[in-house]
Amino acid sequence: MILLSYYGWKEWEYDNILSSSSYNASTSYDRLFGVPNANDVPLAYGTGAILLWDIPLGIFAPSLQDTIMLLHHVGMFSVAAVMSGMVSNGRMIGYYYVPFYFGVIETSSVFLSVVDQFHPKRVEWYDWLHCNGEDEKEKSRMKRLLLGCNEVCRMGFAISFIVLRGVYFPYTSFFHCIPDIWRVYYVEKTVPEGVPMWTGYFLILALVLFSCLQSYWGFLVGRQVKKALFGDDDAKKKKKKDKKKV
Repeated sequence: MILLSYYGWKEWEYDNILSSSSYNASTSYDRLFGVPNANDVPLAYGTGAILLWDIPLGIFAPSLQDTIMLLHHVGMFSVAAVMSGMVSNGRMIGYYYVPFYFGVIETSSVFLSVVDQFHPKRVEWYDWLHCNGEDEKEKSRMKRLLLGCNEVCRMGFAISFIVLRGVYFPYTSFFHCIPDIWRVYYVEKTVPEGVPMWTGYFLILALVLFSCLQSYWGFLVGRQVKKALFGDDDAKKKKKKDKKKV
């Protein structure tokens, strides 16, 4: 995830935006088909990680079995396969946006990898870190350091997820990538020979679904942040009802 994030930010913020003229990415066609790169590191690593790690673990590892996440990973792999040229005679589609979708947004996953390790659902790790059943004075220096690191990562995850996935992801999809695809495929009709027309509909549908999913997850994370900052509204209401009964 660190590698994906590094290449994502490097290419998205520096190479693509600050040097977009050198990449010939001034038109919709250029952004979809004018920036080919056979050595696409984010796409290659993203596809490989999803295929060789996330999908098998999502199927066979009990603690990671989540239908929505599995569908999400399969969908990401399918999009990566289409964009890499597997169905278009090797002609890459939309490389300009690859650093964002397979790199920049993975920044939140760096924090999540730490937070998820010490989540209450992982009982053994959670109990070990919080010294459940132990004297607070016996808490080791390493555990205190990990607790602090976990708290920092929780804040980093919440902020990066809401900003990058909950807001920036759908913004880039609906205001930039989808309009580019629609214009090239169905308005200008300048799709290169060998690229199936169905790939346009597929990518648009995938972007819409992924954007809605990311926004929904961002809403859930935001709700947890609100609960942490201002307390649980349901718990407060229940407490008030209990007081009235007394």
